[in-house]
Amino acid sequence: MTPQRGEIYLVRAQWRQCTDIRPCVVVDVEADGTAVVVVLVSSARELYDPQRHFLIPENHPDFRATGLRRESYCWGDEMPRVSIARLGRKLGRLEGGLLRAFNAWL
Repeated sequence: MTPQRGEIYLVRAQWRQCTDIRPCVVVDVEADGTAVVVVLVSSARELYDPQRHFLIPENHPDFRATGLRRESYCWGDEMPRVSIARLGRKLGRLEGGLLRAFNAWL
């Protein structure tokens, strides 16, 4: 498995006080191929801040490709490095307009 920028995987990662399994979006793959840098994804809409987070809206034409079940957002305040061995199932990917908007947000 070689993850690519914009792909969405499940991962167990620390987010605030929580260590649940959650989606993440691959931002970068390290040169040696052993780890990726990710942004974590949440669907806790009450915590969404449009000044800091990237929204993945359900009504976006490219939403279906993400594999997410509901509107979510990326939290980019921290971008953890994750071993590729820790990545779980691939859900989907950002593509089209969502990927372009995500790249601009970063």
